[in-house]
Amino acid sequence: MSAEQEEYLKAAPALVRPSSLPKLACCRAYVGTAGTSEAAERGTKLDAAIRQAWITLHALNPDPQTRRLFPGLSAEDDKACNWAISRMIELAEDAHLDTDEANLQAIVPVEGVQPGTMDGLCVERGFLIDYKTGQLRDYRAQMAAYALACMETYFADTWTAHLLFIDQEQVVTHHFTADEARELVASIVKAPVVATSCDYCGWCGAYGTCPVTREQVASLQELANTLPAPTAAAKSAKTLPPALEEIVNDERRAFQFLKCFKVAEEWSKVIKTKLKDKIRASGERKTDYFQLVDVAGKQVVNPTDLAPYAASIGIDKLLAAGSQLSLADVQALWTEAFGDKPIPPNLITSAAGSSQLRLRKVDSRLLTDSPKK
Repeated sequence: MSAEQEEYLKAAPALVRPSSLPKLACCRAYVGTAGTSEAAERGTKLDAAIRQAWITLHALNPDPQTRRLFPGLSAEDDKACNWAISRMIELAEDAHLDTDEANLQAIVPVEGVQPGTMDGLCVERGFLIDYKTGQLRDYRAQMAAYALACMETYFADTWTAHLLFIDQEQVVTHHFTADEARELVASIVKAPVVATSCDYCGWCGAYGTCPVTREQVASLQELANTLPAPTAAAKSAKTLPPALEEIVNDERRAFQFLKCFKVAEEWSKVIKTKLKDKIRASGERKTDYFQLVDVAGKQVVNPTDLAPYAASIGIDKLLAAGSQLSLADVQALWTEAFGDKPIPPNLITSAAGSSQLRLRKVDSRLLTDSPKK
């Protein structure tokens, strides 16, 4: 291990927060960042809103058809939080579901793990809940820590964790025994503190000083220096220079290249932002290498403002000009207008699908061993 790596690994925290376990499962050297992001702030805000709304709902017992639990939120956030409340009602049924943060501390009986705070707990039915905003991710390790804390506290052999992905409107459920939960959490905490490239690199407090990400950027830059600029004809014909054609024919190398590119791409966004700030601060619009160009925003018309003119323009033309509506959005509007009457099947179509290339979670040994023949 180099002196640089040893210095970097000193930054690894002595105690682990349960919410960090999913990241540490991917890279044991992951370091949390100071401060908070806009997405994290939104998550915290909606978490508090749902907790308080649940207490209010049971204190006032408003009519589900007329209740307004989130008056200060945007329509999108209101929808997400109301979905969470609906799922909580379904999960708890007539049992008590506690969302008071003061009662939800989870003391995890694994050495090296800090206490955490659950979002909801139903002791009677043996489950906990956790709200998540943003995209679907694997939070099983965090849920294992919370479930283990519950089993220890309430002398249970099993426990269930329900993850409520409120933006995606999906519930992901995990069931644990005490041994399964303890083994999962302990295996992460006791793992060697080794830096590993993963999907959480951009979130890491050591992003940029980490030897792995620095090596990735350096290797990509070295390769880029040997490549010709892509021409329109080459891109149209999907013709690659020999060095890149070799990568396509070797999936392991292709995986490594795309991982390096992803890291470099994230850094390029930061570099561009800092360069623009630097040029603006100088009072100039251009330097020897860069120029700031202002691009006018696209002029748009709010569709609702055209409602008075719909008859003259043609409702069919206005609808055709807009984007397709999701079935979930139409279902909400339809139910409001027609109650339990089902949407006619002929109105529902499937939009054209697409194929996306995504990088899988790969065992690091597959990237260092000799390729299989």
